[in-house]
Amino acid sequence: YLVTEASDIHYVAQKNADWEQINRENMVKSLNTMQRLRKNFGFQRYQTDFGLQNKSEKLLTHFLENPEEILSTERLQSLQRVARYEEHQTWILSNKEAKNLLEKESGDITMHFEMPVYDPIFTIMSWYNNPYLVTHLYFEKLESIGIAFSKENVLVLFQEVKNTTESSD
Repeated sequence: YLVTEASDIHYVAQKNADWEQINRENMVKSLNTMQRLRKNFGFQRYQTDFGLQNKSEKLLTHFLENPEEILSTERLQSLQRVARYEEHQTWILSNKEAKNLLEKESGDITMHFEMPVYDPIFTIMSWYNNPYLVTHLYFEKLESIGIAFSKENVLVLFQEVKNTTESSD
């Protein structure tokens, strides 16, 4: 990482980049990192579930297209300032906002939304210092995970797996 003296460096998303490919690569990189960390801590790997993955992508798209449905005016303005690079900070969806976004979803799902995410691996490592996320990262029970990226935005869904059956892999 480049270190500069007395000046902020900020990232500007390239408009002509292949964002579909970049989003897919960031999702795979993130999932692999989280799976490796789970294994290192002696926990079961996250289950990957097409339905939960699809849900994460739909929720991310819905939130990015309709943030005013979830956020207060003040929080919406804060999100917009970060999105326009007027504020150089991480923006995270609050627990209450996450519950509002998830209100139509069935099952015991929790989520994390964060922006901007320029380096998924660095961001994931920082989550181990987040008191809210650490409960999922150190959660010993089996969970499914869905990770969606849209440019520099990430949304992660966690869902406890119930009634597991033996499978032959």
